[in-house]
Amino acid sequence: MAPNTDIIKEWIKINRKFSPIPALESLGIIVKKTVRGYSNSDLLLPIALATLINSTLETVSEALRGILAEVPSADTILSHIRRHKLAKIERMINRALAESFNVSWRRSIAAIVAIDITDIRYYGEIKGTDAKHTRPRKGAHYAYRFMVASIVSEKGKFVLYVYLIKRNEDIKTALGKILEKIRRIVKISWLILDKGFFQVRVLRMLKRMQLCFVMAVPETNSIKKLEITENAVTRYVVTSKRYGREPVWLVTFRDEKGIVHYITNKPVRRRRCGDVHRRYKKRWRIEVSFAVIKRSVAKTTSKSSSVRVFLFGISCILYNVWILTNFAWTAGESKAKIRAPETKKQYTHWLIIAIVVIIATYLVGISRLRLNNYVK
Repeated sequence: MAPNTDIIKEWIKINRKFSPIPALESLGIIVKKTVRGYSNSDLLLPIALATLINSTLETVSEALRGILAEVPSADTILSHIRRHKLAKIERMINRALAESFNVSWRRSIAAIVAIDITDIRYYGEIKGTDAKHTRPRKGAHYAYRFMVASIVSEKGKFVLYVYLIKRNEDIKTALGKILEKIRRIVKISWLILDKGFFQVRVLRMLKRMQLCFVMAVPETNSIKKLEITENAVTRYVVTSKRYGREPVWLVTFRDEKGIVHYITNKPVRRRRCGDVHRRYKKRWRIEVSFAVIKRSVAKTTSKSSSVRVFLFGISCILYNVWILTNFAWTAGESKAKIRAPETKKQYTHWLIIAIVVIIATYLVGISRLRLNNYVK
């Protein structure tokens, strides 16, 4: 009896609908355009699986070769990525992030944007790399440092832009570049920054760009001398021996854990100190999301910045795909919000489904070819 190829085609259609690989390709992740040899999908398959299970390309490639007929080796995949210059890889990744954002957010709606820095540890020889010295952790003294911009809300976050801070590049320069890019994507109502950005040069640049910002600040000696013990708004001057002085507003708030300090360029009434605190606290989702994203980055020992940016960027894109797949964006409401409760359990569940669907898609595709040959 001849097989029912219509049913098989329907299965493939359903599987592809929920497979991250077609989603990546539709967002413009094209490592290889030519049809000769391995296809773009063939190259993305091990990358997606290695990302989802936080493994190396070598391990995944060898495992897949025991299941599928032809799977590219890790060296082949990496060589295709390295053929692209770093600037092109960054454009590809950020275009995909912007595209996934644009399908779900109206440009007319202003958003709270948080920018943070995260490190991907590096253990190899640093000569000729963009790895930067960082706080020692798990035997690593260097890391590839990424600056990531995200939209945040009370319910979740969404990655907007990824930027690799180059070896000899400072935070102020990198922040300026990323702000210029994301302002073309979304209106920024408030910019949320942590203590790592507390510099006179950064404050001056943000004020020049006319951005409303809230930044956490360490309790320096000059702040301690003010002896503020309750909610208060104080005119404060941040000083630097090299870059001079910059006036800001110091907002002090007492919560259940004690006194916290923020600075902003917008005057705030004393009774509104809690609003500033709550606005900044929304960025805790960034820390949660970074933990989730970094658990799902394909591992590699490659020194290539292009490879590092591509693999980290794929993890961020798949994270966005998870949000778009599993949680509704209420575009019809007066103000769109990201509704994505970020828990390890939910994300792990999605990863398992994605892995099963990817493998099932390829296995069904091979079965279809074999059945078609059988019919002939």
